[in-house]
Amino acid sequence: MISRRTGQIVLINSIQGKIGIPFRAAYAASKHAAVGFFDCLRAEMEEFDISVSTVNPTFICSYHRQPAPGSWEASIWKCKA
Repeated sequence: MISRRTGQIVLINSIQGKIGIPFRAAYAASKHAAVGFFDCLRAEMEEFDISVSTVNPTFICSYHRQPAPGSWEASIWKCKA
């Protein structure tokens, strides 16, 4: 990409790269680190006209059943049974 002076690099990350939620500190820290790395990479690749993007999708329902009412997960993961 550098020799061609064109290209695009995309990071598919997690919304936790931008915000944290309770009890997910280690996961959020790793996602914040990835976003920080790509921010630096974006600045370094600008002179070569290489586009560097980050995509941070919001929460995705992956439950097979609805969590119990009143649990902290129920307030975060808005899943339908």
